[in-house]
Amino acid sequence: MTTVGGPVAVDTDMAAVLTTFRRRTARAAVMPRPVLWERRLPGKDTAMTGTLKDQTVLIIGRGSGLARAIALASMDAGAQVIAAGRDREKLSAAYAGESGVSTETVDLTDEASIAALGGRLGAVDHVVSTASARARGRIADLDRDAIRLSFDTKVIGPLMLAKHFAPRINQGGSFTLFSGVAAAKIAVGTLGVAITNAAAASAPPMTSPGPSCSP
Repeated sequence: MTTVGGPVAVDTDMAAVLTTFRRRTARAAVMPRPVLWERRLPGKDTAMTGTLKDQTVLIIGRGSGLARAIALASMDAGAQVIAAGRDREKLSAAYAGESGVSTETVDLTDEASIAALGGRLGAVDHVVSTASARARGRIADLDRDAIRLSFDTKVIGPLMLAKHFAPRINQGGSFTLFSGVAAAKIAVGTLGVAITNAAAASAPPMTSPGPSCSP
């Protein structure tokens, strides 16, 4: 389901964590919009308990801002967090001292990299992608390659995440993909960003009782 101002109260502990992280950031009023793809399987009570104890949360993004806030909120809820991004060394430095966070390498513009990450991790409970590559500039200054990279990182990459991780999501797990405030509030020089974010925000909800998610 696509939310308007924040995560809706779905029957998953991850929604509670997303609400928590918004409270912990001083920029809550301009937080990007999350798109929650929830996978519910039969035989599992997914009533919200407010805890992620013994669950694994994979977070794709930088070691700061949104990704870090979600990582810390997930840790507070008892989850084991895996932070993944292009630069594992920087992520390791960002989370130094956080015993509940391990780091991995993944490039959302490279499907082989995503598939390899899935192979290394195996089963997880929640996948969150905050990754972005902003294509800023006025129309006359827009760069085609930058726009392609933006779509690849924020739209195509997360779809490939869903492709390779859907079979690995445990019962009651979820995918959460972020778009951005520019999808609703376009400013001068952000047209490329707005279009990319709007594409991410338009992702349909995906629910499946079987081994994978489908739109």
